[in-house]
Amino acid sequence: MFKKLLIATMILTSLHALEIKDVSLNGEHGGFVNGKTWTFSQNQDNVRLIFYVDPDERAKGKNFKGNATKLEELYLGQNFKVQVILNLDATWVPTALISSKIKSKQEDRPQRDFIIDKDKTLVKKWGIADNEYNVLVFDNSNKLIYQHSGDVSKEDIKTIYKLIDQEMSKI
Repeated sequence: MFKKLLIATMILTSLHALEIKDVSLNGEHGGFVNGKTWTFSQNQDNVRLIFYVDPDERAKGKNFKGNATKLEELYLGQNFKVQVILNLDATWVPTALISSKIKSKQEDRPQRDFIIDKDKTLVKKWGIADNEYNVLVFDNSNKLIYQHSGDVSKEDIKTIYKLIDQEMSKI
């Protein structure tokens, strides 16, 4: 049953695949929380789990809470990266408050990238769902292998783990 669900999910995911273009966030458009430029292609050779989140919708990822950390610990020292990109143009929460909070999270989780998108650059360039909780998984050649928008279910998490495990075993 799980295999059928996984295959169905992968088929649906591929039918709605995003067109992934190399993109940068810097200056007035955003970037790393420390102010440096973020470029999608800079982490090539890594399997990546990217969360693109409207801060107002973060509760939709509550089932994933702690799982990103578990994955980082599981693949510590390997070519695996978690990146959290906050869609600041989608929220009414003041940017200064969010920036302060994610700087603190960056200190707590130095292995994870915290990035801000100030003007919906990825919504425009990649067609990611706006005002939503998005989860994207990329293989180590920057190919999108999974995408999901909305509430993250326990089945979604199982699928994500399985895909990441498969990709990490290839490296």
